[in-house]
Amino acid sequence: MSDSQSKFAKAMAARNAEKAEEAARKANGGSWGNFPEIPWSALTPNVEKVVRLIGGPCVEDREPTDCKKIFTAMILGDDDKKFRVIGPDPKERKDWILHKIMKEVLSYDWDADGIGPDGRKGVRIYHHAKSHPDIFNRVMKNNKVDNPYEDGWKFSASIIWNIIDRGAMDWHRDQKQLRLLSKKASAPDQNNKVWFDTGVPTTVYNLVVDDILSMDGNTDWNDYDIVIKKLTEDPWYKVYHGIDDAKRISDEAKKLVHAGALTDEERSWKAWNLDELFPITGYKRIKDHLGIFIQQCGKVFGKPWYEELCELVEVEEAEKAKKKAEQAPATAVPSAPTLADAPVESPAPEVENPALDPYSQPVAPKTEPAPAAEPQPMQTRPSFAPAPKEEPKTVTNPLSKMTEEKWKGLMDGSLTGRVYEGVKEMTPEEKALVLDVNMETGTFVWDERAGELYQGASSGFPAPACVHVDPFDGTNFPSSTVCPIPELN
Repeated sequence: MSDSQSKFAKAMAARNAEKAEEAARKANGGSWGNFPEIPWSALTPNVEKVVRLIGGPCVEDREPTDCKKIFTAMILGDDDKKFRVIGPDPKERKDWILHKIMKEVLSYDWDADGIGPDGRKGVRIYHHAKSHPDIFNRVMKNNKVDNPYEDGWKFSASIIWNIIDRGAMDWHRDQKQLRLLSKKASAPDQNNKVWFDTGVPTTVYNLVVDDILSMDGNTDWNDYDIVIKKLTEDPWYKVYHGIDDAKRISDEAKKLVHAGALTDEERSWKAWNLDELFPITGYKRIKDHLGIFIQQCGKVFGKPWYEELCELVEVEEAEKAKKKAEQAPATAVPSAPTLADAPVESPAPEVENPALDPYSQPVAPKTEPAPAAEPQPMQTRPSFAPAPKEEPKTVTNPLSKMTEEKWKGLMDGSLTGRVYEGVKEMTPEEKALVLDVNMETGTFVWDERAGELYQGASSGFPAPACVHVDPFDGTNFPSSTVCPIPELN
């Protein structure tokens, strides 16, 4: 066994104890498997949260780790399941494909004298609510017309912040990284998972700017702690300067407040690249989830929306291919497998994101640091020494629930509603590692002997390093990133 393969085997062994929990987690989006877990810190009603905001404000020339405003919507897809979409600012990018469709489908006239359901004067008279109810109700309410809290395709703004949570300093010191601020966390579900809202309302950002930054000497929030209190009624949030507003915060909060500049240790902690974690949703993903519905909308309204989307996908895929080709020489250089140094890419946005809770979940065991390697470009799979070529052999796995009918359904799209382009290229040995298909998420249930899962560079689909092709989009991985297939027989 080579040096790199030996290290990989040790890394797998160290994680065997938590494999079941690891495979069950859904990181930032949940539908594509084991992505880097985003450690959120959630606000709790009537509890003061002491934090140090890290990075700069939301301005045009912001850095990737500066706080970021994102616009999200949970949209019903062609498979009758919601998926998270991150879009550009509706005011700045009115020409973005979903914004254009939404504007047309939800066009309206304003009736100033009409009386709305809440008894107030002024109502919107939607042009297509009665003429095209199927399309209108799906865009307006994701078909849940009786749910007053359903927003359909409406994109809501929120702020993502890198922070130091003063109530979780042991976690920060152990993990040597920052956390992200969340509006709220759910109660643990039956699997002990906690789900977090993505970011906080823009109200919190505005309060920090209006009530703290505007005061003399407070022009940089990196220099002092602030206290955020979430309320149960209007105005919903309060923010305080940790030192200047000491008389307005509790004794418990005062004990957590750190006065003065960041320490050298705190400055060394890894900040999250928010642009990589929360990019605008790609056109291919939109087509995969909404292509059928967009075709329907285009036919009804006489608009070439689907054709436009297909052209955008082609351009997007061409740009990815060009970028991949430019990076090919560097990615061919073998290096030790390390997820810690791998770039964080945006997971598929399907559902709320479960995150690491340092008080209820064990910290992953530490492994020996890998030797220094040349800087790698954007990639999601680690590099291994090339696997020795062997003659193909028939492999069966008695644990697998896969059938020829299921494999065929993946290839033609009849099983999950999506076509898995790479399945037809998978070898029998690789297919034997698939135990089943998770019908809720569309991901594969891999035999634990397959080892660690890594996300595909384009699709984000999780697959082990011993598989030579992305099962979802058919991308062939470089031979330097493929390790030997484990023995199953």
